[in-house]
Amino acid sequence: MGQKESFFKRPAVQTLLASVLCAVLGILIGFIILWFMNAEHASEGMGAILTNFFKYRIAQRH
Repeated sequence: MGQKESFFKRPAVQTLLASVLCAVLGILIGFIILWFMNAEHASEGMGAILTNFFKYRIAQRH
């Protein structure tokens, strides 16, 4: 019997984790940029960005 591959060493899992990590880092870096540009309203701006991301859908091509 061969050794069972670790869950986190599977290529699909690594790809998914890398994608999620990149998205989280992008959001964090975006927040830091907003904070440097306008610290007083950075949390409001990030809240608006995240809220609108889930509220509006990308138009589908027909």
